[in-house]
Amino acid sequence: MLSAGDEQIQRCLTVLDGDRWNSLVLWRVPPGVDFRDCNLETEVEEYIQCAGSADRLTIETRERAGADLVQLVVGLPTARLDAAPSEEVRWGDRAVFVYDNELFDAARALPIFIEYAATGRLPEGLTARKLVL
Repeated sequence: MLSAGDEQIQRCLTVLDGDRWNSLVLWRVPPGVDFRDCNLETEVEEYIQCAGSADRLTIETRERAGADLVQLVVGLPTARLDAAPSEEVRWGDRAVFVYDNELFDAARALPIFIEYAATGRLPEGLTARKLVL
């Protein structure tokens, strides 16, 4: 059974249409800062986000690695079938190509977002490929 917060995450993921509703970002609000006053650009270092539609999502995290922040694409721990990223994920007027094991739908993304919301970390066993931005 999902908690009320988990059900909210589920609703946010399932309404993604790749157009008007095309992304979800979760982060922890810094101590002493009201959520309404939190500036994602300047006050938040680590987060999880997805983009696309409920049936075709890419998931990324931004995490601290020593003194640096790194952007990572999340994947399932299965063997890649493609030699290069070939699965297209579109949102708005943007598109990105990911490996087949990095392509999610809302149902597969839900436990990842729930775990991240609860712990600030990805579930054990997932892969994370560093993005060069």
